[in-house]
Amino acid sequence: MKKLLSICLVFTAICLGNISAENFNVTTSDTENELDSVTYLLKVTTAFPMGERAVDVAKSGYTFKISKQQLYADLPYLGKSNKAPIGASSTGINVKTKKFSFQSEDVRKNKRVITVKTRSGHQTTFTLEFDPQKIGFGNLKVVDAARLPITFHGTLEVEKTFGK
Repeated sequence: MKKLLSICLVFTAICLGNISAENFNVTTSDTENELDSVTYLLKVTTAFPMGERAVDVAKSGYTFKISKQQLYADLPYLGKSNKAPIGASSTGINVKTKKFSFQSEDVRKNKRVITVKTRSGHQTTFTLEFDPQKIGFGNLKVVDAARLPITFHGTLEVEKTFGK
């Protein structure tokens, strides 16, 4: 009886896996068109500085937001820097710009990557990775020329922006 039950469970799992694989037909052009009408908002819960321990920043309210028109990043920087910033208030990663370029691709069945490069001042690269079938969590990797890379993990929300 236990063997029969386990065989049925395996067969059901295989069938469900095939159904979800057939429904996943998103291409890069679909993603770029989707960014025209969607805004992604990542509410950061954990920061992973390179070579350091993870830091819980859930109660601090740090966010990363991207739409077709604007990029907004209010993130902490907790790693090592190659050059010191001028002024004590500019220690984090604070970006609000309309001058950026992006590339979106589906690297695997369950992974979409949006790479964003800013074009103002020194270049910063943001890489947002998430599962398009299970919107809810995402990872953001920030690479800056003057700092060591840092990765953020948080909850991902999708806002529809029709007519903009």
